[in-house]
Amino acid sequence: KLQYINAKDLNIEIIEPGVFDGLENLENLTLIGNYLKEIKKQIFMPLSKLKHLDLYKVNIHSIELGAFDGLSSLEYLDLRFNFIQVLVKDLFYGLRSLKFLYLSDSNIQIIEPFAFNGLISLEFLYLESNPIRILQNFTFSSLNSLRNIELKNASIELIELCAFCGNLSSLEFLNMPFIRLKILEERRFHQLSNLKVLSLHSGELQEIKENAFNGLHSLDLLLLGLNKIQIIKNGTFKPLQSLKELHLDHSEIEIVESFAFDGSMNLETLKLISNNFRVLRNDTFQISPKLVRLYFTGSQIEVIETNAFKGLIVLQDLRLNQNNMRLLRNLTFNSLQN
Repeated sequence: KLQYINAKDLNIEIIEPGVFDGLENLENLTLIGNYLKEIKKQIFMPLSKLKHLDLYKVNIHSIELGAFDGLSSLEYLDLRFNFIQVLVKDLFYGLRSLKFLYLSDSNIQIIEPFAFNGLISLEFLYLESNPIRILQNFTFSSLNSLRNIELKNASIELIELCAFCGNLSSLEFLNMPFIRLKILEERRFHQLSNLKVLSLHSGELQEIKENAFNGLHSLDLLLLGLNKIQIIKNGTFKPLQSLKELHLDHSEIEIVESFAFDGSMNLETLKLISNNFRVLRNDTFQISPKLVRLYFTGSQIEVIETNAFKGLIVLQDLRLNQNNMRLLRNLTFNSLQN
């Protein structure tokens, strides 16, 4: 009743068919640091009770369709640091118990639509540090148990309209910092109604289109710092009615239009540190009645218009240090008195 095999660093290049026959009670198989290059179809077929499969850094260049057939009990699959390049449609079909899928640093360039088909129990998907230029329509379709997608440093330049379509009702965390997306088009997240955290910081983002955040009704935290946005337009964040914390620091922002935060009725923390504002305009925050913390440190502010802080009735922490204001006008803080 063998349950665990550790075959780490054995210089294995080929696994012959039938090598796992009779190991129906095996639960954990580790093949770290070998030289398999190719995973043949049905190679793991006898391992119906396997829960943990570690293929970390085994030099995989191709995975045949059906390679994971028979692994109906598998919960953890590690494919990090390989050379997979393409995830084809239905590649993981049949892994109905899988909860954790690690694909980071595997030179993945293309994810075909429905590549993750059949992963009905998947909760955590890790795709960091892959040269994925395009997130195609239905890339993440039918992952109805998925809670977290990690796409840090994934070289993404384009997100198609329905990349995140297809019953992602459990998704709460979407992490995409250090990507190459320059324009955030409208409605790219429109079906992520239960998303709590969206991270797009430390990238090349220059423009946020109107309705870019449509559908994100439950979002609590939005991280957009360290980009090159320049202008925050009127109504940009209007769909984000549940948003509590917004980071826009170090983003080269020059203009925040009046009513830019219209609709963010529950916003409590706003970080606008190290930008290039010059002027804080009237009525910028008028429809942010729950804002408690507002940070403008080091943002080259020269002028604060008289009603710039109008509507901030519960503000407790305002940071304006390290700016260039020569004149502080009468009544600047009048609306903050209570």
